[in-house]
Amino acid sequence: MAKSLLITHALNSRRSIITSILISTDIPYNNSHMTIHKPTPKHSIRIASAINLCIMLSLAWWQIHRAYHKYELLNTKPQGALHTNELRSANQLENNQLVHFHLPINKKNYFIIDPAIYQHQVGVELVATGYAREIGQSVIIHLGWHPNRQAAQRHITTYNEQQGVKGLLYKPRGKLLQTQQLNTNWPRVLAYLDTASIESTLKTKVLSYAVITESSALYEQLNNGHILHLGITRHICYALQFIAFGLIGVYYSRQLSTSKSNICI
Repeated sequence: MAKSLLITHALNSRRSIITSILISTDIPYNNSHMTIHKPTPKHSIRIASAINLCIMLSLAWWQIHRAYHKYELLNTKPQGALHTNELRSANQLENNQLVHFHLPINKKNYFIIDPAIYQHQVGVELVATGYAREIGQSVIIHLGWHPNRQAAQRHITTYNEQQGVKGLLYKPRGKLLQTQQLNTNWPRVLAYLDTASIESTLKTKVLSYAVITESSALYEQLNNGHILHLGITRHICYALQFIAFGLIGVYYSRQLSTSKSNICI
């Protein structure tokens, strides 16, 4: 009996010591089991602020990248037109380079960018592919803007390989955090010019540069320095705007956290 009382007394003393340690270190203690603490409003505000800052900085970087891309286009000096028989590899190509290609294009399996705006009119843009034996790859050929799909179909059926296509080379950059889900029927509908989507749909290697022909908004952008200057300015302004949004979010989160702390006190 005495031995049992000694054991009980020792256990109670040990529990008292542990409780004292937990209280002195501000660690929550529960006699039955440890408790799981939920995030406080202060922590939630800080987490939301950090996420917002990361998103805003990512968007700002994307806009800076687009501005730099337009700057590269602006500083590319057009040279003599590159012909099909001069194709060797993608390494020799660059944005805004003049080309004159004679390629057999796929008139059945082609793509439509819908909607597409050109000179304040809504229509579609026609995108086809032609196989270049010289490099063993298909080449994207942007065949311009058309008022509707029927007009685009008529244009591609009358394509003459002997006459070929003239245009400028352009390397599509895709869009941030966007992927395209294409329809299953031809022509496939694109939201924007995207090499990866075209390559995966055709299941063949596609050149990273596309040929942009006349009568499209993209051709005018590539060929007009004033438009490129405006684009660079716009992207830089957007980048600064996103950075400002991120910093404003951090500032207000600190203000809210401080006010929450004062209320708790």
